[in-house]
Amino acid sequence: MTRKLLLSLSAAALTPALYAGPNDPVVAPAPAPPATEPSTVFGTTWFDELKAKKDASGLPITLGAWHWFRFGSDGPGTDGYGIPGLRGTYYWTIDIDPKFKIDGPFLHEAGLHAQIRLREQGTFRPFIDDEIWPWEACAYAKTTAGTFKAGQIWKRFGLDWDGVSLAPNVDLYAEYVKWTVDPANGPKVDYEDGYQLILNWRF
Repeated sequence: MTRKLLLSLSAAALTPALYAGPNDPVVAPAPAPPATEPSTVFGTTWFDELKAKKDASGLPITLGAWHWFRFGSDGPGTDGYGIPGLRGTYYWTIDIDPKFKIDGPFLHEAGLHAQIRLREQGTFRPFIDDEIWPWEACAYAKTTAGTFKAGQIWKRFGLDWDGVSLAPNVDLYAEYVKWTVDPANGPKVDYEDGYQLILNWRF
């Protein structure tokens, strides 16, 4: 049904041009509607409105956090807030994004971007030496030829977690995990068997 509707609209848009006389004006097709933001469970909330006011004020700082909860796991030390070996908040974030609009023929905007991550206890990975570490730090320029960046930049590889957006600045991810270890010279052990819930927010 959708395909037929689209075809009929296209034909209707072309009809004036196909059958117009030499002195009849050609009617241009209506412009496409603007792209909309992805839908969320609760729509725009007071939290998002407050963040929009903060952004409009020009303060180039965004705070955020990843909270990780685990329930019903049978493995050693897997229940509660955090994950085994990384108790407490998974990590907190501080984004700093000063930018400058430039009314030039080639250069339109220049700025800096940095994201600092921190943990309350324990290092995030064995190769990270401190509980506070830089995740991204770069300079950028938006031009007529595209956006150029230089510095420490995170690059996505593969797909992000398929979570649910409760609101534009609040995401939720939930899953059931069962991890069974079956060694060749020992009994089978369910190291994990439970649920995990991850909440991410940005302000």
